[in-house]
Amino acid sequence: MNNRGGKASPAFVDLDISGASTRLSILLVLLKIFLATNSSASVLKIYPKPQSFSSIQSAINTLRSGDTLLLGEGRYDGNFTVDRKLSIMGDPMATINGSDSGDVITLTSDSCHLANLIILHGGKMQLGENSGLKVHSNHNVVENCKFDDNTFGIYFFSANYNVVRNTEIHGRPSVDMNQRGNGIHLHDSKHNLIDHVHIYETRDGIYFDFADSNTVLFTRVEYVRYGFHYMYSNDNLFENCYLSNNVAGAALMYSNHGLTFRNNIFIHNVGYRAYGILYKDCNKGLAENNLIIDNTTGMFFDNSHKNVTRWNIIALSGVAVRFYMSSEYDIFYENNFVDNLSSLVLAGGKGEILWDQHGRGNYWSNAHTYDLDGDGVGDTPHIVESVFDYIQGEYPLFNLYMYSPAAQALQFAERTIPVIVGGLQIDHYPLMKPVCITCTLAPTMAIRRARHFDPLLFCFSFFLLVCSALVVTELKRVSM
Repeated sequence: MNNRGGKASPAFVDLDISGASTRLSILLVLLKIFLATNSSASVLKIYPKPQSFSSIQSAINTLRSGDTLLLGEGRYDGNFTVDRKLSIMGDPMATINGSDSGDVITLTSDSCHLANLIILHGGKMQLGENSGLKVHSNHNVVENCKFDDNTFGIYFFSANYNVVRNTEIHGRPSVDMNQRGNGIHLHDSKHNLIDHVHIYETRDGIYFDFADSNTVLFTRVEYVRYGFHYMYSNDNLFENCYLSNNVAGAALMYSNHGLTFRNNIFIHNVGYRAYGILYKDCNKGLAENNLIIDNTTGMFFDNSHKNVTRWNIIALSGVAVRFYMSSEYDIFYENNFVDNLSSLVLAGGKGEILWDQHGRGNYWSNAHTYDLDGDGVGDTPHIVESVFDYIQGEYPLFNLYMYSPAAQALQFAERTIPVIVGGLQIDHYPLMKPVCITCTLAPTMAIRRARHFDPLLFCFSFFLLVCSALVVTELKRVSM
């Protein structure tokens, strides 16, 4: 080593590349570098006619992870499996026909992307969970797709961190509801996002089965059994959803904590044993800022405890809230109960319900109270369960007399004669004015509510009015 000017000169290492093994090693390294720098993903576009490949599966088998498969417009027959990271897109839209057998598309690789596809005619085996799309992997995105005539629309099996958005799922209305599958089914699947999806005429809209920590946003579900069906699923959220014309807008079952839903509309869930929201063995949930309108029963609680209901509108329903089998310590405050035929019906038990928090109760359109000190809270308590409501709970056949003059007379006597009292459910701080509830879907609800007209219900109501008038006239004639 030579020193010049007191500084050490750079040390150079002489490489002997004369040996064959050394030259081979260098060539292999250079080859790897070349392949790494020239391994950009490729795009393959195919058409149904003329066919470059015998099937989509044969085209997939030629692609590498990270490639894109474009499907020209038209119809492609046959099921296929995606076992490597791919993007499969219709250009602009492509139809995948499953020929009524098995799963149309199966994803077993992570981080795939499906878009602009119409997926039809999956298999008909309900026990085999035949689906338009079956997902056994994570971090996939499905968007701008349409599923039609499949037993299950999308089935997630132990699949996490997936996204479904801007997608329509239609079931099989030609078969009985119990023979259909669900629009989206999640089994043992967590942290999935369902956003801007329209589901109709399936069995259940979205079924959560041991599926924690999932989110549903801006989704519409109609003409199904249960719009959202939660079984043993905790820490789930759904917001800004529209659930109408179902047996139950949402069925929350066997979940112990963390079911939160806000800013949703539950409307026109009408029929025998129909509910806007059904709680069954469900605890510590939160419902806020929802519109629960025109349902046979607005909210139903069965053996469900410590759920909080606040800042909701519960209106125009047969029964606003129905409790069964000793649900206890459920809390209602700052809700608006408007023009329901019955505010509360208790059956099968007399659990403790809390109707106020921090000196604030609920607004009741049928409350008869006053506010002398002007603080916005009624000076007298409001009895939530009327005499007739109490009789309904104990003797359900009395529902036949709900519109009768006798029922009206009983309710009038309850208000005017202090001796006649209903149940023990009391709102000690009833609000004098409705609580301002904000819901971004309210304009949509208002338009649909204005257009909704049931001629049968109108005729029945008119018939009851005429009968009541005849009874009153006859009573007056007899008394004279």
